[in-house]
Amino acid sequence: VADPLTSPSPDLLCAAFDLCRPFKTHYLIDRDAGAIRFAKNHRWSVRQAQKRCQFEEIELARHFQTWLALYRHTVIRHRITGIHDFAPSYFRALAEMPAVTALAARHAGEVIAIILWVRSGDIVYAHLEGGSPAAYRNYAIYGLIAAAIKHFADCRVIHLGGAAGVEEEEKNGLAHFKRGFANRQVTAYFCGSCLDLDRYERLAGDQPESSFFPAYRQL
Repeated sequence: VADPLTSPSPDLLCAAFDLCRPFKTHYLIDRDAGAIRFAKNHRWSVRQAQKRCQFEEIELARHFQTWLALYRHTVIRHRITGIHDFAPSYFRALAEMPAVTALAARHAGEVIAIILWVRSGDIVYAHLEGGSPAAYRNYAIYGLIAAAIKHFADCRVIHLGGAAGVEEEEKNGLAHFKRGFANRQVTAYFCGSCLDLDRYERLAGDQPESSFFPAYRQL
């Protein structure tokens, strides 16, 4: 999936790959795209979070076990499995990367939510979030997005990403959440090429006709 902010145009992607099709809508807070104004319900939720929580940058390595516990809540809540359920070693590597920032929300002195951000130039990407049940009772994730706008004041774009999984956007709660903050939307393209057709056909077997690529991943 090509990053819609830094990849070539869709025409060039389609010329370079065997498969090139629109995949997901990505939601952005773009300082060059006009006023940043949240949806009405999001504004209310941010105000509630700001009344109840404090927001700060923390050192991921020092709060490593807290992060793992909070991320586990996210894994369970969204039923994340397979390669998307990242191992602790992945987060240890992130903790050593200067480009990674951990923003935390505290309630009654306890860290109840963390969002990990990855910066590249003047774009900062929301990577992963973890939040306890208390985070959702206190709207902490809403508050963290608002805090990120101030924290990354020197970034042109805050990239919130797209919907989870492959659900239709209208039915996806995460897409609704991100859309309520965004002032710009872009389309990400899914690209693929088959470099060894004989081997690909052996792996795919007799899969029925489908838009899924690569076909053998359906097995």
